Amino acid sequence: MERVNLLSLPSFENSYGQTIYLIKDASVKYELDWSKVSSQVDLIFGFFGNGLTFDLLEINSKSDARVSYMVGADVTLKYALAELDISNHSERHFEVDTNGIVNAGMANFASGISFMTVVFNLNGTGAKALWRLATVAKEGDNKLYNISFNHEAKNTHSRMENYGVVLDKSELEFAGISHIKNGATNSVAEQIAKITLFDENSIGKANPILKIDENEVSASHGATVGKVNEEHLFYLTSRGIDERAATKILTLGYLNPILSIFEGEEVGEYLKEAIDGGLSRHV
Repeated sequence: MERVNLLSLPSFENSYGQTIYLIKDASVKYELDWSKVSSQVDLIFGFFGNGLTFDLLEINSKSDARVSYMVGADVTLKYALAELDISNHSERHFEVDTNGIVNAGMANFASGISFMTVVFNLNGTGAKALWRLATVAKEGDNKLYNISFNHEAKNTHSRMENYGVVLDKSELEFAGISHIKNGATNSVAEQIAKITLFDENSIGKANPILKIDENEVSASHGATVGKVNEEHLFYLTSRGIDERAATKILTLGYLNPILSIFEGEEVGEYLKEAIDGGLSRHV
């Protein structure tokens, strides 16, 4: 199915100079391709319609872009962001209403220095957000991802999974806060971060933070920064696989799941080649 360009839809501008798009047709898939954006980088997209599921693919964010996604009550937004070329500094905000769901994923295999801020505000009872990120920092890249969740209402659920590979004297940092606020009872916040370092001169940091202002909740986090698991490596090499190939297999093992978000898309094939080719040059 050919995707519809979000920027081709009717819009209006508010008093703050923000361009607003209201989307109510879930029968098509949507695309936000930043190569088609001129100077306007302050955008608001609203997705509305009880029980509807929207599908959005965003490609190559523009530097200094500020985008807000309003997810209405009982709406599901399937969101995928692919950074393929040059890394940028940009922001994304998701406002999720009652029983709204955001299933979001990001693949960043672009080069350069980047600072990405993503904030999920779970404003309505039963709102949910799942975030998955896979990235490679190589050839002197410096990447920082700040992913945060604000649980404003009861029975809200957030889950963050960040996976990264660092090589060639590069730097990668995962940060962010899961904040369950007072009154947000029976809420769940989960954080997972894993960074694999390929050389001693590379730097990886994972800083998961939980802020809990309520008692009747569930919150957990786990962070791992280090070399490829030695036990797993031994298992593969003991079965006749050379160490170089075994290391690549293990790394691909937790980067490849991000591809399921881009399944059936041309960009998915590009990402698969980027993961495989990028590691082949260094592992």
